[in-house]
Amino acid sequence: RLQGTVVFLDVPPGLSWSRRRHRYLQRLWDFEPNERDELMARYEEYLERLYPELRHIFDEIPCPKRLIDGSETPDQVLGAAMLAFRELE
Repeated sequence: RLQGTVVFLDVPPGLSWSRRRHRYLQRLWDFEPNERDELMARYEEYLERLYPELRHIFDEIPCPKRLIDGSETPDQVLGAAMLAFRELE
């Protein structure tokens, strides 16, 4: 049996989208503008649908786990992650 731990960076979908939107656009550089717009809307919708599912999995998974607020600054998130890993050892 796998003895694992989970550290979940909790980033609301709207913030995740605003942070990563340019990366999604880079993937679609060779698409026609109307097709690119449609795919971008689908990516954003997917993030909205995925987030509650991931939170549900996190809540239900039976192992040691920590939830980190991923909307903080990168330094704050890194500090919280380091603390979480130490606590889970």
